[in-house]
Amino acid sequence: MSDRLPLELERFPLPPEIDGEGAVRAWALNEVEHQVFTMGSVPDRLALVGNGWVELALLADLIRRGAALAAAVLLHPTLRPDVHFRLRTGQIPIDDTRSLSVALQVLPDDRWWLATRAFSDGVFLEPWHASEGAGVDELPTPLKLWLDREGSSVQAVEQRSAEPTSLRAYVSAADPWPENLAALCKVVASPIETLWLAGNDAGVTVVACRDGVRERWEVHGELPTNLPDVIRAIAQQGDALQAIALVHVGIIKQEGSTKPALITVVERQGQRATRALVASEDRQHIDAVLFAEQGQVGEDGWIDVPPTTDPGLVAVRATTGFGEAGEA
Repeated sequence: MSDRLPLELERFPLPPEIDGEGAVRAWALNEVEHQVFTMGSVPDRLALVGNGWVELALLADLIRRGAALAAAVLLHPTLRPDVHFRLRTGQIPIDDTRSLSVALQVLPDDRWWLATRAFSDGVFLEPWHASEGAGVDELPTPLKLWLDREGSSVQAVEQRSAEPTSLRAYVSAADPWPENLAALCKVVASPIETLWLAGNDAGVTVVACRDGVRERWEVHGELPTNLPDVIRAIAQQGDALQAIALVHVGIIKQEGSTKPALITVVERQGQRATRALVASEDRQHIDAVLFAEQGQVGEDGWIDVPPTTDPGLVAVRATTGFGEAGEA
């Protein structure tokens, strides 16, 4: 069997702190945790890590088009000597309400390292569980196909460098921020929701809520692999921070179907909450507004948690500047 479908890989720079097997594994698990917290799911993704870079490929659409073997072949340790670490992340269902987040690293000599953690509705239900083994047969059944390369060959693999990430910040005056988390989520999200429902591209936005000030940071270009550290660095950029939020487009499962949603995750005083505005496919109608509190965030927090990597945010802010009041 031959797999002729090109698999497109996008290359991103990695901070120098992410060096060595332990650091790469910690980075991969942090990425999975952030996806669960912000999107409530873990996209099926391939990660090839080299010297100061990572190449990523989202696999869901490609697998539906027959490229599963291409992903399996690229995980083979003998292919591409410039790749030092090979991982695949995703999720597998446990039942109707719970899923298992997965990070699988492929090692030489047919060995593998596996980390799993159950979650439901954007909340983890247990700590990470790690294990190691050798050979496809020792893997849990749903993961066997991730490494099954029998009879396959990849005829073409495309690779391109990702567009550099940049931030654009806008500042405007703000009324006192609500104490109630649900009300705070609504105040933070409403201006962006209005634009999104009008057909505009919401992209990814970080909103910093300071005393009397609203800062809206738009992420342009490719999404940075260290987005949580970008949020933490924004939180540290000014004084009197009341809360910080991440706003992005996502998918919500509702009544057996998936619908587009604008998701707002707000953190304040060590607590995190999520608001999801669920819309029809054409965004002409609001189907639902969902709200949930995730409770304490701990070490995964964005406020008063130092970045584990240097996202270079200070330099970006100095060169991009701010918009005038009323633009936010």
